[in-house]
Amino acid sequence: MTIGFALDYIEKRMKAIGYGANYLLKFRHLVLQPSETRKVQAFNEYYLLIEENAYITIVSDFGLYDTGTTITNELQYEHFGKIRMTNKREAVTSAKFIQVIPLHKENTKEDADKLKLDLEN
Repeated sequence: MTIGFALDYIEKRMKAIGYGANYLLKFRHLVLQPSETRKVQAFNEYYLLIEENAYITIVSDFGLYDTGTTITNELQYEHFGKIRMTNKREAVTSAKFIQVIPLHKENTKEDADKLKLDLEN
């Protein structure tokens, strides 16, 4: 998946679920140590995998991403809820995502700017 496609998809997805342009984006490059499993709680946000990686397994409330699996015939790049990422290698690898944080309509631009600053720190 290219970043250009991901950004276009995110814009359409956010409109489809009623947020329009009321969301923030954050690039996440997660480094996974050998055989590490990392859990992420993403109940009010989405993680969109933007780079394929044959050495990771991602399981979330939305679906499964594992290029070596035989239990499904479709891989999910969009994840939310409880997300578990596992490095299947004995070497360091990484997972690159765009994190999408929807803003509730009652939030003001000032609130969004504060949230953006908080995420950057």
